[in-house]
Amino acid sequence: MKQGWIPDTLLAIGIALLLGFVLILPHMRKIRTALPSLNEPVTADLRLRLSDPVLLSAIRIRVLLAAGIAYLMAAKSPFMPSLIALTAAFIVGVFSRFLYCELARLAPHNRQLRETQNVIRAVNCMARGPEPSAFCNEVIVPNPSASSSMFGTS
Repeated sequence: MKQGWIPDTLLAIGIALLLGFVLILPHMRKIRTALPSLNEPVTADLRLRLSDPVLLSAIRIRVLLAAGIAYLMAAKSPFMPSLIALTAAFIVGVFSRFLYCELARLAPHNRQLRETQNVIRAVNCMARGPEPSAFCNEVIVPNPSASSSMFGTS
């Protein structure tokens, strides 16, 4: 087949759609239901859902498949080299999860670093005065009144 990259691209699009409907969509529905309203801090349950390794791996794989499809559209290679390129993109997406976990395991001081950053944030919040600000929340959420004054439009 002269245009072998076309069936490979359609196959990759099918895999990306399957990943989206089977893995990503159910997770995103759960995340949407766990979202707090405007200026409320993010709950621990939502943080766990956002850092779910299955969700993050599926997103990484889809991004790398999209990069592989873009490569195939530019290179227009025959069927087997195209299939090898997409397989390599899929494998890199799968193994990026393991690389991420290994890097997290090799950095045991991350927890201590976060605790230090939280202490620094608390000290900075106390230095700002008794008025609470969006900076002092667990997650920095823009305050509508502060954002208008921040850009000079009161």
